[in-house]
Order: sequence, then C-alpha cells, then structure tokens
Amino acid sequence: MSGDASVHDAPLEDRNGLRDAGNAAFAKGAYSNAIALYIQALEAKGPEDPELLGALSSNRAAVHMNMPREHYKMALADAMKAIAHRPNWTKGYYRKAVALQALGHHKEALQVLTDEAKHLLPTLDFEALRR
Repeated sequence: MSGDASVHDAPLEDRNGLRDAGNAAFAKGAYSNAIALYIQALEAKGPEDPELLGALSSNRAAVHMNMPREHYKMALADAMKAIAHRPNWTKGYYRKAVALQALGHHKEALQVLTDEAKHLLPTLDFEALRR
C-alpha cells in the first residue's frame, strides 16, 4: 500500500480490491494489516452498498476474534455494524453470538442464535435438505 491519500476517493471496485487484500492478509495471519485494509475499504467513498459494507464489517469482526481478548468488544461492535448493514444476513448474527460468547455473555449469545434460527425457519427449503 502506498501513502496515496486518494484511497478515500476510491470507486466501489477499489473497495472490493481492498476487501480482497484484507482477506489475503487475514489468511496469512497479518491481522493488523487486514484490519487496516478493511478500515480503508469501509471509509472509501462510493455508492452505498449494504451487502459489501456488511461483509467488510463481518470480516473485520472475524479478524478481531483472532486477536487478543481486548479485541473482542471491537468484534462485537463490528458484528453489530454488519447486522445494521445487512439485517437479514445470518453471518452477522453468528459473528455477534461468537463475540458475545467470547466475552462471557453465554445466555445472550444463545438468545441471538435462537432468535436467528426462528427467523430462518420460514425460509428453509426442507425438501431440498432431505435430498
């Protein structure tokens, strides 16, 4: 990454590139770098894309969960942002539950998962699951 200040004026395609670079850094265990890349992608100007913004927040939550315990509250905050961007996306609720569990809020984590399961039941194609 160069010191180019124009990252914040990046078009949406660059947000995707920053996300991909963040994903690669995460896969290599370069957690601080991954977080920095996700932050740049989230702060980049461009059209509102709730799907992408939710994925970026969720990915950053996952990175925080792989870091020391003091990052777990940030993971929870990022999971909540993912849910705000994509309220019907199960992964955001999963990230929230994992963060809550890691913070010792076991009952609340279970409630998040239970509520999301109830939300999903009407949309599940049980016939497809039986095949």
